[in-house]
Amino acid sequence: MDSPSYAKVNSSSSQRKQWTPSERKQWDDILVVNRNSQSAARTQTVSSESTSTLGNIEQPNELGQQLQATKLKGSRASIVADSNLFLTKGAFLDCILETAISSDVPGMTRCQLSRDIYSTNGKVLLLEKGSHIVGQYQGGLQQGQARIFVLWDRVQTPNGVIIDLDSPGTDTLGRSGHSGFVDGHFKDRFGSAILLSLIGDVGSYAANSANKGDKNQIQFGDTIGSSKDMANIALQNSIHIKPTLLKNQGEHINVFVARDLDFRSVYDLQLAQ
Repeated sequence: MDSPSYAKVNSSSSQRKQWTPSERKQWDDILVVNRNSQSAARTQTVSSESTSTLGNIEQPNELGQQLQATKLKGSRASIVADSNLFLTKGAFLDCILETAISSDVPGMTRCQLSRDIYSTNGKVLLLEKGSHIVGQYQGGLQQGQARIFVLWDRVQTPNGVIIDLDSPGTDTLGRSGHSGFVDGHFKDRFGSAILLSLIGDVGSYAANSANKGDKNQIQFGDTIGSSKDMANIALQNSIHIKPTLLKNQGEHINVFVARDLDFRSVYDLQLAQ
């Protein structure tokens, strides 16, 4: 099979020339190198243009961020299935404490409804007066706090109906938590340190009095230093005593209903005779 022929045009002659295999290979290598160089140059040009374009994009500033509105999810309206047998979220239950509350340790508590509670439309009696509500609270009141959070778990009516509440306790104005007498334990926290400080002051006075006397002086330096150290240790051990909130039985509280209560499974409506 004959080898292919390649045409080359020059200024002196346009005649066809026969290429040797080595010349053809060398010429192909030159063509490949040129094509790769041109492709790399085009890629570099496009990359430079892209970088230049990105550099012209304005960075977000404080004003631009403030002009971006917050997208909120919409809400869909619904209808209460049966307002005769529902006590909807937001209702208040008036209650009288049957047990005292102390915040020193976690505990349980109970109260009794002081009035009848009717359905959302006010037509059906759902929770009778005298129903018991059981709740729980966590101990450990922090310094500066004057209220304790109580979570009321469930209510039981005199007829044996039980329903979970899982709702917080409030005061008569609806403020979360129950207030009471707060014992800051001032004597327990600072009493020992104050007493030891007084002992140190008495020692200092005795040392000064002895120095004004005769040459037979009594050295009180070690006693004074020891009393100061003991006062510091006593203060470190007692300063972290937490305050105690005390609330007596018989006090009036409220429970804020935090969820819709459905009584359809235990009550049926009948026409009055």
